[in-house]
Amino acid sequence: MIRDSKQVILYKRQNSSEFYRINMDVLKENERYLGSGAKAVAAMLVNGDELKVLMPTILAVDPRSHTSNWETLVANYWNGLTIGVPDNGKPLEIGMIYDIKDTTTFFDGRKRIDYIRELQKDNPSIKTDEDLMNYIKGEKDGVPNVMENEKYKYCKPINNSDYLLWRYCLVSYEVAPNIDTVNKSPNIRFYLHDATKIEDDRKKAFEIRTKAHKAYMEIFTDEAELDKYIYLFAPTHPIPYDTSKFGLIEKQMHLENIINSKPNEFLQYRKDKLAGIKATIEMYIVAGLLRRLPNTQIIVNGDNQEIIIGNTMEEAVRYFTNEKNKVEISQLEAKYKGLKN
Repeated sequence: MIRDSKQVILYKRQNSSEFYRINMDVLKENERYLGSGAKAVAAMLVNGDELKVLMPTILAVDPRSHTSNWETLVANYWNGLTIGVPDNGKPLEIGMIYDIKDTTTFFDGRKRIDYIRELQKDNPSIKTDEDLMNYIKGEKDGVPNVMENEKYKYCKPINNSDYLLWRYCLVSYEVAPNIDTVNKSPNIRFYLHDATKIEDDRKKAFEIRTKAHKAYMEIFTDEAELDKYIYLFAPTHPIPYDTSKFGLIEKQMHLENIINSKPNEFLQYRKDKLAGIKATIEMYIVAGLLRRLPNTQIIVNGDNQEIIIGNTMEEAVRYFTNEKNKVEISQLEAKYKGLKN
């Protein structure tokens, strides 16, 4: 068994108004309360099976009981939610306990080990508690291996009450998921601070920047490759129509600045097999041979805007790779060569 503790803190959003700053000694509140909200409550109640597993310890009621109305009790709990948040924040334990042999029996008679065994059939590499933990916490292509509202099947919260309150905070319009988004709405009164996530995000960002810089060095002296990526980023980082106006160092500096600010996008382009065609299309747009209509993704012929190349870049790529349009593509290529000469 692995007890993987993790803590987040629910903080009050600070009032930054001039009136509050002047009168803060009088207006200062020792505790602010997070109450229920209709949409947040609905978002919690939709996970009925999960609540039947996690809430019996909170309500001290068995969901299978015939002498109590489980659904009413659960709804009353969330509709009556009143959580005091002091000035120094409210810590929430949201960690999990991982036990590959957990025989906890659920309301429907199934056991947690049953779900774990089903998971192992599709993922035979899960053999230990640590393997289970790493899989549940892991993701592939940015998508979690297991969604948060499904985790109860394979592991159990260290503290059910704290864990469910955290889940409620994530869907409450009064709570920002982090301090960076606290000013997005005047309705936000609290925010979550997850020191572990902040550190993990910082490490991931560093890893992405490192990979991007390594990939950049692979094309550092290849002017054709530099041109390709410069054009791919042209919609957000404008350039002259003819990159030959750039010297090698100017191209390197221009692309390096882009990569420093958008390393992930650069890595995505590096994996894109159609990046060359997309770069050509952007090159023709920069030169005026094609045109992207303002405030849209629609690409049209620069001389005759009734000729639509594509409503999206993906459609434009299909236009360029369609043999039926071979003559038109050759004409665009000749026109572009003529501009350079």
